[in-house]
Amino acid sequence: DEKGKLCALAFKVIHDHKKGLITYCRVYSGILKQGANILNVRENKKERVMRICQISAEDMEEIREVKAGDICAILGLKNISTGDTLVLDSDKWDPLLEGIKAPPPVFFCAIEPETQSGYDPLMEALNYLQKEDPSFHLTVPSQSDTGQTLISGMGELHLEIIKHRLDTHYKVRSTLGRPQVSYKGTITSRVGREFYHEHLLGTKKQEARINITIFPNERGAGNTLDFGGDHEDINIDKSTWLEITKALREGFEGSMQRGVPIGFPVVDMGVIINSFEVTPDSTTSSFRTCIMKAILQLSEQANPIILEPIMKMELSVDDTYLGGVLSDLNRQRRASIREVSRVNKMQVVLADVPLREMMSYSTYLRGTTKGTGSYIMEFIRYDPITPNISEQVVKEVRGLI
Repeated sequence: DEKGKLCALAFKVIHDHKKGLITYCRVYSGILKQGANILNVRENKKERVMRICQISAEDMEEIREVKAGDICAILGLKNISTGDTLVLDSDKWDPLLEGIKAPPPVFFCAIEPETQSGYDPLMEALNYLQKEDPSFHLTVPSQSDTGQTLISGMGELHLEIIKHRLDTHYKVRSTLGRPQVSYKGTITSRVGREFYHEHLLGTKKQEARINITIFPNERGAGNTLDFGGDHEDINIDKSTWLEITKALREGFEGSMQRGVPIGFPVVDMGVIINSFEVTPDSTTSSFRTCIMKAILQLSEQANPIILEPIMKMELSVDDTYLGGVLSDLNRQRRASIREVSRVNKMQVVLADVPLREMMSYSTYLRGTTKGTGSYIMEFIRYDPITPNISEQVVKEVRGLI
C-alpha cells in the first residue's frame, strides 16, 4: 500500500570497497524517499537515507524514491544488518517484519591479527561481516571471559570461509585459534532468597536489597525475567521505578551471558524479582550489581548442568561401508540412529548426533569410504551431557587436557 506508513525489509547487506555498505531493501508499504530519516526497529537507531539506487544486474542508477513492492539499494547506511525492519522515524510505529531466522552458532574460536597495527582493520572487517551474515557472531574482548576476540558460526567450514573473506576481500591477515564447540549452561532446581549488596564509592555508601527466585524454564523457552509480588507499596516515583527496573533487566541480561557452570552462556532460566527495597543510598548501579551476584550465587546452588548442541545428520554411503559407518556412529560418536533407507544406489542414514563427536568427521568418512561417502548436518537442539563427558568438557575449558 503506497498510501500507508513506510515499512521496508533490509534483506541483504554487503560491503563494497568503493561504495561502502550496500543495503538491499524491499518496500512493503509506503514510499521511501531520498533524504528521509528512517528508524531501524530492532536496534532503535536512526539513519538518514542519502542515496537510493535502482538495481539492474551490476549497474546502479540513482533514483529519488521507491514505492511499495519495489526493491532498491541504499548506500551509506551504517547501523543496518541483514534482516532489519526500517520505518520512517516520524511515523512513531514499530512493526517487525520476519527476517532471516538464523540458528544459534555452535562453533567458536579466537581470532587475532598477525600484527598489532592490524587490530582496528580486523575489528572493522568483522563488524561488516556480522552485518552481512546473521548466523555469524562477534564477541569483543571486553565481553569474553578470556579477554580474546571470539568469532562464532555454524561450523568449521563457516569459520574457514570467514577467514578466507578476511584475507581476500578485506585484505586483513589474521590467525584463528582451534575451533571449539559452543556449550550452554542451565539449572535444574528452584532456589531463592534475599540478597543485600553494599559498596563505597569514595565516601558515599551505595546499597541495594532484592528478594529473588530462579527456576528452570522448559527447554527452548529461553531466559525470562518477571517482577512478582506486590510492588505497589514501594514509595518511589514512576521515573525512579523505571530506572531501577531497567538496571535490574540489564543485570539479568548480563548474568545470562556468563553464568554457571564455568562461564557458559545461560539458557532456559526463569528469574522472579519478588521484591526490592529502595533507600536514599540506593542507586541503579548497585541494583545492577546486586542481581548479577544474586543470580550467580543462586545458580551454583540450583544444580547447574552443561548443555551440548545436537545436530540432525543425513549421511549417504555405499552398501560396502554401511556397517562400519553405523558401528562408528553408535560406539564412538554417541549417535541416535533414526532411520536407514535406500535412495537410488546409496544407503541414507538419518541420525541425531552431538556436535562434539563430529569434529573432523569429514576426514574420517572420506578415508573410510574411499571418498564415496558424504553428509550434511543442521542444528536441532541443546541436550544435557552425561557426567563423565561433563568432566572432560570442564577440563578442556580450563586447559587441563
